[in-house]
Amino acid sequence: MGKYQGYGKYKDSGVEWLGEIPEHWEVCHIKRVANVSYGVGGEIDKGLTDGVNLLSLPNVTQDGVLIIDDFGFCELNEQEKEKVLLQKGDLLFNWRNGSSSHLGKTAYFDLDGEWTHVSFLLRLRFNAIESDSKYFQYMLNGLRITGFFMVSKAGVNNTFNLNELNNLKVIYPPPDEQKAIARFLDYKTKQIDDLIAKKEALIAKLDEKRTALISHAVTKGLDPTVPMKDSGVEWLGEIPEHWSLILLRLRYLIELGKMLDQRRISGDYLVKYLRNVDVQWDFINQNDLPEMDINPNEYERYLVKNGDLLVCEGGESGRSAIVQGVDGILGFQKAIHRLRVIGTEEIPRFLFYTFYYLVKLGVFVAEGNPNTITHLTVEKLKLYRLPRPPKKEQQAIVTYLDHKTAEIKQQKAKIQQAIELLKEYRTALITNAVTGKIDVRQVPIP
Repeated sequence: MGKYQGYGKYKDSGVEWLGEIPEHWEVCHIKRVANVSYGVGGEIDKGLTDGVNLLSLPNVTQDGVLIIDDFGFCELNEQEKEKVLLQKGDLLFNWRNGSSSHLGKTAYFDLDGEWTHVSFLLRLRFNAIESDSKYFQYMLNGLRITGFFMVSKAGVNNTFNLNELNNLKVIYPPPDEQKAIARFLDYKTKQIDDLIAKKEALIAKLDEKRTALISHAVTKGLDPTVPMKDSGVEWLGEIPEHWSLILLRLRYLIELGKMLDQRRISGDYLVKYLRNVDVQWDFINQNDLPEMDINPNEYERYLVKNGDLLVCEGGESGRSAIVQGVDGILGFQKAIHRLRVIGTEEIPRFLFYTFYYLVKLGVFVAEGNPNTITHLTVEKLKLYRLPRPPKKEQQAIVTYLDHKTAEIKQQKAKIQQAIELLKEYRTALITNAVTGKIDVRQVPIP
């Protein structure tokens, strides 16, 4: 690990996945150093609005951070409280989850008040004199990141239950070294996390810049000197005086895809088809597509061809991409609109950028409520009046936006690569510290 030195002498741990450990360290089962117990069982009463605060699986993030933006309540008598109330320094271990990436996530509990946890979270309580729970939190989360809990034959059906956790062999350094390792990792991981947060903020700013560039170009054009006029559309405002506003149905043939009916699939006319999920922003997945029956007499209505603009009807309503690279027969499902140019005055990519602007502006959000399921019906879509510059100007705007958004995409890719490297370094630092590959006892911590 670069500037960090290892210990002087090592020995075989006797555990295959651990390898060598510092000579004076031990290996033991979790049950030797921690009391492990289940939480509150039974059905959770979601109607309760008061009582003992109740933590559940969503309160523990994949990174092992405890969040309390939303939590439940339960009723416990004094005897029950003695058994299941959490204490500061406890760990909460997720032993059962439908998503394999969450199995083994472990959070450090440090909250005031009366708190308990659901039975899908195991509580680990350590003797504070003999063991440092922060050290074991780093160890368990390190195991989760490496995939240990999923590849271990002890875990069954995405579970790692109380008995399996009790018998898990872990490294046990002397207590003072556990504290030194935890203190070192608290400091270093915060530094790394702060760097990651700053880079993620840069990505967010680049996304904002991209949206602002597109929004301005498709509504105001590239020439700041042209006279403007009121569009008559509240969310659009002013547009260049020489631009037109024409109903979308007069500019494009709009067709909703074919409804999938499993009962009517005969297998006689199987055609690969696109689903809503296959249409992402400026990208269409054409790999491993499902099939449905589309009769040849339906081809004109339910097939796509290069140059068509596909627009999502639901999900992220308005999400769009242009069909490219299709060589053969390809259909589309009823969760997608196909827009095909009428006449010679349209450039579909300009409309693609317009849809990006509309989605980011929230024009398609149902009744202005982002929590309402939105469906962009054919009837609604046909009646939108959207700005249309002359064709030559559409092309100039598209060329400008393609160039600018490509630059932003490259900048984002470099920043994302740096973030991934920082995450890898963070993981390696934790793994090497808790397994004794580096000696951090003398590392100065401000």
